[in-house]
Amino acid sequence: MLELAITPIVTEKSSIAAVQSKYLFYVPVDATKVDVTREIEKIYGKKVAKVNMITTRAKVRVAGKRKMVKRKEKRKAIVTFANKETIDINKTK
Repeated sequence: MLELAITPIVTEKSSIAAVQSKYLFYVPVDATKVDVTREIEKIYGKKVAKVNMITTRAKVRVAGKRKMVKRKEKRKAIVTFANKETIDINKTK
């Protein structure tokens, strides 16, 4: 089984979503919904009801006069827990 590097996203918008039992995580670009579900259930010990994925494309920006810098592609997972369960983002199982 694949070990995923899952990082929680802590922003004002994610805090508002946490009231509805939805939590946001940065996940690897090649991760699938099934991989994320298994990893979150293993880390936090709670049942996951649904996972939505968002991929942000890589962007090119100008740094200095002539240098072009490419930002990395990112992927976010919005994880909804079953039965309105809540988790503590800072603590794991």
